[in-house]
Amino acid sequence: MNLTSLSRIALSAVALSAALAAQTPSRHVGTLIDTGSHYTLAEFQDPNVRLEASVDLSAFVDEPVDMMGSMRSTFTGPTQHFDVASIVLANRAFSSDEVAALGATTRMRVDAPGAANFFVHVSIGHGYTPLTSYGPTVAGVLWMDPTLILSVAGGAMNTRWRGNLLVPNDSFLLGMTLQFQAAVHEAGQPLLFLNSNPMTFAAAVD
Repeated sequence: MNLTSLSRIALSAVALSAALAAQTPSRHVGTLIDTGSHYTLAEFQDPNVRLEASVDLSAFVDEPVDMMGSMRSTFTGPTQHFDVASIVLANRAFSSDEVAALGATTRMRVDAPGAANFFVHVSIGHGYTPLTSYGPTVAGVLWMDPTLILSVAGGAMNTRWRGNLLVPNDSFLLGMTLQFQAAVHEAGQPLLFLNSNPMTFAAAVD
């Protein structure tokens, strides 16, 4: 089975129950943020999700983290508690511009400890599907809406890939925000879905 097929299988797995998967301890790669009252991951895109951990999370603020944990099956009111079992700074991460002008190029970067194959996907919206329960060949969280997912880049890398994506000069995209997410596959390791970044399209620069 080639890596492209593996990536597609991982994406198609979201047809299964995400609610059940969320309660299974799984690997989450995301950017930890401080809301002022508690910590959460930017990728949740929900201030009501609260990280609960036995360690001080302040050292991880605004950094990509790699953590194991699960959402509690019960919660009071709008608050959902995510129990963190372990957390470290992520050495596999994705970054991109937050705003891109129509007709211009936007920058992207994927980091990994060594040689890997990478994939960059884009979706029309946000989602949350932990992938651990779908088998040992995939890990991480699909942070995108599975309704429509496209691959925009991919290939081999060694510790870092940098690339540019040309944004069409199409007024239809003006003001639209899309979700970008990368995945990496290293020899002997599962295909790992990394953190995601929203990108908003702005007016072309004269």
